[in-house]
Amino acid sequence: GEPLKKKKRLDPAIIRQREERRKRKLEKAIRRLQKHAKQLKPIGEVEPAFHLVDEM
Repeated sequence: GEPLKKKKRLDPAIIRQREERRKRKLEKAIRRLQKHAKQLKPIGEVEPAFHLVDEM
């Protein structure tokens, strides 16, 4: 077959920049989830207990 394609060496600064960007994105997603976790679900979405359903 053909010789394998040589891998390009990346500048360590670029690698660090990508990791920082990924880290910031994850932290932002976590903050957004924590912010919305405090909100209560509408009653329609909350499933009632089974023994209450049987009594109806």
